[in-house]
Order: sequence, then structure tokens, then C-alpha cells
Amino acid sequence: MARLVYAIPLLFFLIPGYLTAILLLPFSDREFIGIAFDSGGVATGPMAVTFLLSLAVGVAAGIEGRNPVTDGFGLIALIALAPILSVLALGILYRRTEVKYLFWHSRPCLSFSVSGGTSRRAGRSHRDQPDPDDKERWRD
Repeated sequence: MARLVYAIPLLFFLIPGYLTAILLLPFSDREFIGIAFDSGGVATGPMAVTFLLSLAVGVAAGIEGRNPVTDGFGLIALIALAPILSVLALGILYRRTEVKYLFWHSRPCLSFSVSGGTSRRAGRSHRDQPDPDDKERWRD
């Protein structure tokens, strides 16, 4: 609404927003990239478009010198941009926590179990491995 009231051009929001989205792509997790751009289309669904578009057209019609059609429809592009940026940011956070998890949980260490066997990770013994003689587990 501030864009309509203060007559800020739509491109001042769209170009930096989509450039930010493109710059976030290499840092985000790969699974989140497709979800991010798909969520932009989901966010501009029938409910959001119906309510927010009518609100923007009403505000633009109430302000003298504004064209309700061009100023109102620019809001939909901004609605689509918000979930793209937020899901990409979530992908960056997910990737950072995944890297930390893999760093702390993939280091090999020797530990001795109660049964006397050694394992590569703490708390695991040879009993945690599947039994090759178990007929039910290895059925064809």
C-alpha cells in the first residue's frame, strides 16, 4: 500500500527482489529451489488475488491521479515475490544445519561396546547390523 500512496514505481521493488532471489540460488539447498518458485504461484491463489487485488484497486481508485488497473495489478507480482524469498532463505538455513550435522556426525571414532566388539561410531555394536542368516528378512 505504501507503493500506491507514495507513488513508488513497481520496478523499484521487483528488480531488486528477483535479483536477490537469483543471488540466493547458489546458497540455497537444491530441493528448496523448485519449491520456492512454485510457492510464488501458490501464494497468488484465488483467495489472495480476490481480496488483495480488490483492496489495491480500491486504494488506487481513491487516490487522485492513480490508474486502478496498472497500480492494482502490480501488487500480485509483489505477492508472488515474498514466498520465493522466504523459501530460499529457509533453504539456506536448512543447508547450513545439514552441513553442521554432517560435520559432527560423520567423523569416524572407535568405541567399544558392552559385548566386546568395536564399531566405527559410538553406541553401535555388531548386533545393530542385519543378520544374514535371518530367513524372513532376506526372502525373495
